[in-house]
Amino acid sequence: MKHFVSSLAIGAAPLLIVTVSPAAPVQLASFDNFSLDAIYGSWGAPFATLTSAPDRFQVRSHEYGSGYKYLGGEFDAAGNDTVQLQVTVSEGVAGCLVDLVDASNNGIAFRFYGLVPGGGTNGTNEYNLRMKLSDGIYFTGTGVLDTTRISQMHIEVDPGPTHDFYTASFNDLSLISSVPTSPTWTGATGNLWSTAGNWTGGVPNAVDTSATFASISSGQFSVNVDGGSKTVGTITFDNVSGYTLGGAGPIMMDVSSGNAAINVITGSHTISAPLATNDDLTVTLTPAGSTLTASNLQASTVGITKAGAGNLAVNNVRAGTLTVNAGTVTVLSNGANAGVSKAALAIAGGTTPTATLDLTNNDLVTSAAKATVEAQVKSARNNGAWTGQGITSTAARNLSTTGLGVLSGAEYSSVGGTGTFSGQTYAAGDTLVKYTWNGDANFSGTVTFDDYVKIDTGFNQQLTGWLNGDFNYSGNVSFDDYVLIDTAFNQQNGTLGRAVDWISGDDRSSAGLDTPGMSEVLGHLDQFGGAYASAFLAAVPEPTSLALLVVPAVASMVRRRRRA
Repeated sequence: MKHFVSSLAIGAAPLLIVTVSPAAPVQLASFDNFSLDAIYGSWGAPFATLTSAPDRFQVRSHEYGSGYKYLGGEFDAAGNDTVQLQVTVSEGVAGCLVDLVDASNNGIAFRFYGLVPGGGTNGTNEYNLRMKLSDGIYFTGTGVLDTTRISQMHIEVDPGPTHDFYTASFNDLSLISSVPTSPTWTGATGNLWSTAGNWTGGVPNAVDTSATFASISSGQFSVNVDGGSKTVGTITFDNVSGYTLGGAGPIMMDVSSGNAAINVITGSHTISAPLATNDDLTVTLTPAGSTLTASNLQASTVGITKAGAGNLAVNNVRAGTLTVNAGTVTVLSNGANAGVSKAALAIAGGTTPTATLDLTNNDLVTSAAKATVEAQVKSARNNGAWTGQGITSTAARNLSTTGLGVLSGAEYSSVGGTGTFSGQTYAAGDTLVKYTWNGDANFSGTVTFDDYVKIDTGFNQQLTGWLNGDFNYSGNVSFDDYVLIDTAFNQQNGTLGRAVDWISGDDRSSAGLDTPGMSEVLGHLDQFGGAYASAFLAAVPEPTSLALLVVPAVASMVRRRRRA
């Protein structure tokens, strides 16, 4: 919702603007050609490798290790309130720690756990870690650091839980000034959003307000959005440990101009509280390895834009528009009407997509052109591997007898649709996408006699499109499409194993050959020959997948008569 502020009344008192200037940063260590004065733990053992390079100090080990360094004097960092540690993690899982000690031997510790390759800035191995001095924990002495007399530091790396080898480099250690410009969560007194003691800069609850969830060494990572609706314009997550914003909420995104924003700078996080937006919303996940799960995204009429290389996972998207400019939007596994999305869809690259919408096992209604959607599904399908960009389905990737079908609203109405598809209304010009069995030409949810009529007609009349049997979006109906419908039909009926045994030659007995599925297989083997047989065997899931598969029951399957 856009909000406008009236102009200042003539004669009002002049407005006093106070500018807070941050203190100058103080570099404590550049780690250039660096050496430690004392080492402890695994760093002194033969299997630890310490490397002093011109621009970093690198450690490779698989156990805890640490070392002390006297800084060669006393550093005066008065006015600075934040530790900034720049590290690189290129192997394994590492927790990078730094302790600062003053000349009176009082020290505090700063801990950054769970650092992995690709989890840093812009999906790189480089991390720029920051923590307020007030969020540090006791290390030695009084635990109150005199920032005017910093004289020692202690660095440490902790391995991941499996104690695999890690490679971590220390690149820079500085004290900087962080002048708060927005409320920042500390969780100092509990997990309630509405408690002032849990924030610096006040409790965020107004149009245009920002709420930042950054690095904290202790406190609450599970935030209870209590006390009714909380309104913010921007939410920022910047911590390798994941936050969860839960509770009754809702969280309302609202700005006076421009777009509301949710930014993930580091880490993976969850918003399980109801998330609503009054304005267009841009969600940016910078690291490729980061996921923001919004499991209770509310329906709206605004535009939602996904930016950045990471993954936005949602319960569904029911909005005016969904624009996927980079990375992935994933609809969480549901398979029922609650998982169906409806929005005008745009994916970067258009018919040659460079971003991804993963429907998992859910359906979609969109006003996007059918030809564009077909091209995006074909791109993602990637000859059945489902590893390309576009409109994809991880469920189809895991079960090769399923896929994503595409029909126009008019086509669906021609085979029995009445204006509602998976609980959502549609128009004739809309495009419908359904996760279903390969071969389910009419979107009934199963492969039946009617679907074989469609593919036979499409083959004989050289038609194209899912409704006419072009289930792989190749532009024509061929034996590959018959393989898709036959494998799905037999798996649906529990006879796929028998078909595989017969085609492979493992069992050429007459047992089970009179079933509807085997009748189709034998007829198409006779029609298309060895190419069909090879494609059939290549398309069949691994035996373990067959054994674990739970398929929908089929009310009745009618063996179709052979058609000329």
